[in-house]
Amino acid sequence: MVALIESTTLPVTALYAGLLSILFAYLALRVGLTRASNGVMHGDGGKQDIVRKARAQGNLAEYLPIFLILLALLELNKGLSSYFLHLLGIVFTVARISHAAQLSFPDSFPKQCREFGFLATASILSILGVLNLISYTTTSKR
Repeated sequence: MVALIESTTLPVTALYAGLLSILFAYLALRVGLTRASNGVMHGDGGKQDIVRKARAQGNLAEYLPIFLILLALLELNKGLSSYFLHLLGIVFTVARISHAAQLSFPDSFPKQCREFGFLATASILSILGVLNLISYTTTSKR
């Protein structure tokens, strides 16, 4: 028996994966260039500038995968409008930019940028988690 596989696309998730991967590449490049300009091949060499920039990149690396997975699952289950998914994506993206900016340039951005970044990220991940649980309970009854 041949199984037919329905083609599924995830345009909203693809958009935020693309945008946020560009941000990630930018943050990684900044770490590499700062290491090179300080003659540091590995680690941070005790330089606070490298530590801050590496944490900005690392912090995005910690949150981005779970965000994209949860967003993709919601998009696959087709339980929410694409407008709402975009709202979640926009807030997450702004939160991560805000957090990275303040962590990377503490003298140029107020600490509230980092606080907003953390709180908005935690809120978006919590909302996505709850919505996925709701999606499970409604789709598992079918």
